Amino acid sequence: CVGCVWCVGCVWVVVWAIAPTFHNASRFHEGLALVSQNGWGYVTVSGEFAIKPVLEGAYDFKEGFARFTKSSSNGFIDATGTVAISPSYQDASDFCEGLAAVKSNDCWQYIDSTGVTLLAECVDSAGDFQNRVAMIVQSDVSHLINQEEIGLIL
Repeated sequence: CVGCVWCVGCVWVVVWAIAPTFHNASRFHEGLALVSQNGWGYVTVSGEFAIKPVLEGAYDFKEGFARFTKSSSNGFIDATGTVAISPSYQDASDFCEGLAAVKSNDCWQYIDSTGVTLLAECVDSAGDFQNRVAMIVQSDVSHLINQEEIGLIL
């Protein structure tokens, strides 16, 4: 049993699936766990690095992409570590239902997985899509939008 505690001759023994050699580690998401070891990277369930720990900041994988930071800008990588969307955003949320909210020049908009901007208007705040609906805030007024309203049918 991996990760179990056993009593062997009255001495407790822990069997580790992955040796505890990281400064920080998250749970597995989409087959990869985010770990810190002089930088952020990702390991597989066997403990091998899928993406070497060279990222300044990183987040869990969602829908095939993980947010990362470089020089205080946010972008997205795929499961191979390839930059899918360049780090050019002040802030970003995870992909949810095919879209991610991103902030540039104090303006929130939505992008798709190729980095194409889909919401033409600049909003003050943009929430994650759930059941094809998201909340946005514009001029201190909250609105619910659906994906069709921003020109999408996913």
